[in-house]
Amino acid sequence: MADLALLQLPRTAQASIVAAFATVGVEVTIVDNTKQVTRAERKATPLAMVLRDPIDRLESHFNSRLRSGRPYHQEIWSDWEAGLFTVLPTFNAWGEAILSKNEFLRSAADRAYVYWMRHFPNLEELVSKRWTAGAKVAGDVADLPAAVRNLAGIIGCDVPALPDDPAIIDPTPESLRAERTSLAEMGLRNQFAKEIEIYERLLGRVK
Repeated sequence: MADLALLQLPRTAQASIVAAFATVGVEVTIVDNTKQVTRAERKATPLAMVLRDPIDRLESHFNSRLRSGRPYHQEIWSDWEAGLFTVLPTFNAWGEAILSKNEFLRSAADRAYVYWMRHFPNLEELVSKRWTAGAKVAGDVADLPAAVRNLAGIIGCDVPALPDDPAIIDPTPESLRAERTSLAEMGLRNQFAKEIEIYERLLGRVK
């Protein structure tokens, strides 16, 4: 194991964190949350996580898949994604479809939820694993500098500076940075209420 292990939660600035700690000589590995870390590994290497509001995290991943992962993780759409993005071409469209009076759109929104919860690492499955229970919660992407300071405190190293390269921070193009509508926000927070509840509970563990 490396000097610090981060539980895999996509869209939580992990590339920025890895790049930052490399500048102070700390190797950070991203631990696939579907693979158990042994007790010896946990003892040898601190295990931590950085959180992000579930809806913000989901939006970031939706937009990444919408552009087929470009520019860093290009992967063409699955047949299912091609159908999804035809019906729900924006994140707002998904959120609004959850509360739509149109049965077809509501059904598409429900299928999107099922797909994402199966294919996108989420907090619900993460906290269900006994081996993740001892992971320290370093903070939230909303205040990434504070999270990085907490991570540095966990392993006792100098606090690194975060990279300022926009491509590392967030490669989402401006064309996809649409503000969420109140209807979409309401729909998404209703559908992902359990995930949000877990997120808020975990955030309470930050010291």
